[in-house]
Order: sequence, then structure tokens, then C-alpha cells
Amino acid sequence: MLAGWVVGYWVGGLPSFFVGRYLNNDLRRADPASLRQRLKAEYYISHLILAELGRRGEDLARYEEPILQLLRSESGDQRRHGWASLRYFYPTRAEALADYKHEASAEECRRQVEEVLTRSAG
Repeated sequence: MLAGWVVGYWVGGLPSFFVGRYLNNDLRRADPASLRQRLKAEYYISHLILAELGRRGEDLARYEEPILQLLRSESGDQRRHGWASLRYFYPTRAEALADYKHEASAEECRRQVEEVLTRSAG
């Protein structure tokens, strides 16, 4: 019984392994301009795209605005992914937005982001 569980677990994980490898290779082969475009279109892998750009030595500060745009989105899913990327790659900005809740209304999320941006600009 234990052997069946181990084999099932291993075999069941193969699709995830291969998809992860494919995605990683795809991002590594993409040119920086393509990755910049994908950052907006494929927001659900924004963390992987930012990690690849960082691995290449790109200055990630220039990609903060697209992530902030995700935080202002009408889509709760985009806000959730943007918040995860912001916390990992831009911890100082995330700290300034400590009260941000991606589950809140789009209007409230936009208000919070604009408030922090106004404070940091002034």
C-alpha cells in the first residue's frame, strides 16, 4: 500500500515537473522586450518573469509600475498576483502598503495605492 502511494505521488507529480521545466526554458529563451510585454499579459506568472529578468541582471525598479498597475486592476485575480509579486520583489513598497487587501473593492485598492504613491512622491 505504501509503495502504491509513493509511486502514485511520483507519477502524479510528473506533469507539474515537465510543465515547470517547459515554462522555465520558455522564459529563459525569451528576449527582454518579450518578457516586458508578457509581464502585463501573463500577470499570473509575473513572479516568474520578474525572477528571470532579475537573473539576467535587469534593474527591476523599472518593472514596479506594471506591478502597481495590477494592484489597481478591476480584477481581483490580477490584484492578488500583483500583490504577491510586489511583496517578494518590492518589499519596501509592500511595507508602505501594509494595509492593502487585494480582496477589497477595486476602488478601495486604487485609493490605497494612489495614497501611498502620493505620499512617496511628496
